[in-house]
Amino acid sequence: MKFVKSLWIITVTVCLLSACVSNDPHLAAPTKKIVNKNELNCNIVVKQPEQVMLSDDQRAKFLKLIPLADMAAQRGQFGPAISNYLLAAQLSKDPNLTTKALYYAEKTGDYISSLEAADLWVELDPTNMTARRFQAVGYLRSNRDLALQKTLKNMLCLSLDLPKGRLLEALNHIKQSYRENAVSVQFKVFSQKYPQNSEILLALAKSLEMDGDIAQALKKADLAVKIDPDYDAAQEIKGLILTRSGAINEAEAFFKQATINNPEVDSFRLHWAQLLYQKGEYQAAVDAVLPLSRSETTSNDANFLLGSGLYALKKYNESEQVFLLLLQTGYRKDSLNYFLGEINRHQSHPLIAVQFFDAVNSGSYVLRARIAAADILANEQQLHQARNRLKSMPKAGFSDKILLANKDISLLKESNTLATERPEISLEFKKNPTDIFFFSRALLAATDQKERLKVIDKALNEVSSETSQREVIIAGSELLNRVGDPDSSITLLNDFLEGNPQDLDLIYSRSMIKAQVGDMAGMEQDLRKILEIDKEHTDALNALGYSLADQNIDLDNAFQMIMKAYNKRPNSAAIADSLGWVLYRQGQLEQAIYHLKQAWKLAPSAEIGAHLGEVLWTSNDKFNALKIWEMATKINAENSTLIETQARLKGSSD
Repeated sequence: MKFVKSLWIITVTVCLLSACVSNDPHLAAPTKKIVNKNELNCNIVVKQPEQVMLSDDQRAKFLKLIPLADMAAQRGQFGPAISNYLLAAQLSKDPNLTTKALYYAEKTGDYISSLEAADLWVELDPTNMTARRFQAVGYLRSNRDLALQKTLKNMLCLSLDLPKGRLLEALNHIKQSYRENAVSVQFKVFSQKYPQNSEILLALAKSLEMDGDIAQALKKADLAVKIDPDYDAAQEIKGLILTRSGAINEAEAFFKQATINNPEVDSFRLHWAQLLYQKGEYQAAVDAVLPLSRSETTSNDANFLLGSGLYALKKYNESEQVFLLLLQTGYRKDSLNYFLGEINRHQSHPLIAVQFFDAVNSGSYVLRARIAAADILANEQQLHQARNRLKSMPKAGFSDKILLANKDISLLKESNTLATERPEISLEFKKNPTDIFFFSRALLAATDQKERLKVIDKALNEVSSETSQREVIIAGSELLNRVGDPDSSITLLNDFLEGNPQDLDLIYSRSMIKAQVGDMAGMEQDLRKILEIDKEHTDALNALGYSLADQNIDLDNAFQMIMKAYNKRPNSAAIADSLGWVLYRQGQLEQAIYHLKQAWKLAPSAEIGAHLGEVLWTSNDKFNALKIWEMATKINAENSTLIETQARLKGSSD
């Protein structure tokens, strides 16, 4: 009896497991065949889809396996689900069923089953590049170097019949899936076998960059450009590595020249304009990106950059027009609504600004939008509505709730109504003792240490799970420290860590408070303990690297740690500040200024301002140093780093 695939068999598309085929025009260029299949000894057999003949017993077994697998998956019993999907795939020879098994194996970290599914997928569909990619990741995880190199060679063979760029795309996905340094080692071996293949070299360059080895990454990218000078992706990757290395002037000059040489490649012009914007050369950025905004094929990215440049130039009317048109496309709606709110605030249209701020429902700007709306409403003497904005933020996360509570108490203090509102704050906390927002408000509103500790004890007694208890400990320690009681904060953390000695986040919190009270040895001890357990812990890498840089010791190691953290979280103001600071200690002033400016733009603070001002001052740009320090002082005039920096440098020039 012929087996016919039934419509009721639910399949997982390849796009669920991997990025869909890119629309990047670079990837649509004709393949440049550095080698041919005969030279490679390619022997991949192309299998045509087959209709599988199942016996009655096999068909009956198959018809049982699929419902069993589906029900197990729905119940969260992923082990049986994976096994049943694989058995069904073996019977039916349907590669789609292997993708279901692979999806659940990856989701649950069952990497043995993941490789088993990938191997079966390759067996059933040997020309599928995504299947080969997952197989390669499986071999990396299991340290099967020979099998991995064979799979990489097969991927190269397959790429000869695909648009140029597909091999690079697949290799990049391997590194994204398995970020260990072993990937670079294996890519290096692969590139030595095929030294004239630019895609392999570029994948190696990007892998090295992610590992923090910028010098070698640039060498490999430069070699790829020399081998394949007409390959736009090679130039783009080289320019981006230059950018991320902090060589901003060099990167800007590179993309500017690339734009002149290849005016039809929009991405070069966009990168050039973005670098000008990041350097603070807003008018030049607007001039550079303007041709893209006028093009019929212009990208939303170009228009967003144009609007951002105009906003930075305080050309609010022009910026508003660009953003309003862009908003109609659905592009980055939350970001656009936030900036439109800020524009209307600058234009003295406060209630219109509130409407835009209220339309920000997710993303990195939602918290700032909610607080901005509350500030406006409080200034408009609508304190009740302002406070409601803080209470009703959609899907507020743990940290957001603490910040919202802090803002609520600040509004009450500014309006001299905190004493009046304390009974209501206490009552709402008693009704919601496990909600971090109401807990944080009650703790901040408490009048003394005894009352604060009572709030913490009540919350701990009410929580029913260890996760909730942990949240109370984290929030309580942070807020105790914020109200000027770091000793109680450390005691609270110590008590919890006695029963949870490997809670890395809490050890990290304790290390930061120790640093604040001057116990630098205790801080470093905690950070090193974290890295012994998790050598990839981003915050610990950044904090320890910064500490070494601040002491001006072991700078190479400090740079490596911070760079690793930066590659994991490039949009973190704290990490960008650390990277700028260690580069300053190493004498690389241009790169230091770039990263410190980025940190300042991401989240201006007194400490970042102190660092940026010092580097500008050292670079003989005293005018802008004083300007930054003035702005930093408005943020927090009592910051010790800012005070010390200005006293030291201004005093030395007298």
